[in-house]
Amino acid sequence: MSAGLIDDGIRLPSRNNTYSTAFPANCVFVESVQPVRSNHTIPRPFRATVTGMAANFRYEPLVGSYSTRVITLLPSASREDRIEVCIAEVDLETPPPYEALSYSWGDPSQRVALQCHGKDLHVTPNCESALRHLRRDSGVRTLWVDAICIDQTSTDDRNQQVRIMGDVYSKASLVLIWLGPATSVEPSLFRFLRVFEGIRSMDQETQTLLSSQLYGALQGNAPSQRPSSA
Repeated sequence: MSAGLIDDGIRLPSRNNTYSTAFPANCVFVESVQPVRSNHTIPRPFRATVTGMAANFRYEPLVGSYSTRVITLLPSASREDRIEVCIAEVDLETPPPYEALSYSWGDPSQRVALQCHGKDLHVTPNCESALRHLRRDSGVRTLWVDAICIDQTSTDDRNQQVRIMGDVYSKASLVLIWLGPATSVEPSLFRFLRVFEGIRSMDQETQTLLSSQLYGALQGNAPSQRPSSA
């Protein structure tokens, strides 16, 4: 079986030869990582009815001023099965373990339907693809996904969630950065990210020089030098 790579050298199972790497602290770049088992408890479902960014789903207002929503991504042994999620309101003072997902929304005019509490909830294809690859074969996965956990049709909800978004990410057990389905293996990119993380702690002049050399190496050129001032 092939594997994905994270920055400390531990290899994780994946469905194809793709990579994930930690960068920094609680942040992980992800491409097609295979589901693994989890013992997380499913949060109490957040009751909701229909419309919004979804065809059949409507958000209820959050009760707490320091609350957000998380989704429970239900498992499936088949990659082709429809994505099913549940939404629950959680208090950020005492949240359950969850992972925060960061990704590019893509074209907002394109929509794919997920199933949420037995109703349709529409998201962009990029979001659906991320959830499809992050879904476990068995065991649920608790995630915070902005396009789903924020009522995009409500200005009040968006404003409230934007104010606490920093806490949403910092309180996550892991931040997953979805790079999209893998088309080829690019280990040099992830080596660059690990080296770049070390460069960040250096002084500005050293950062500039090493960044230039790294860029040249990635382009297949000789290390470039900063032009000397006249």
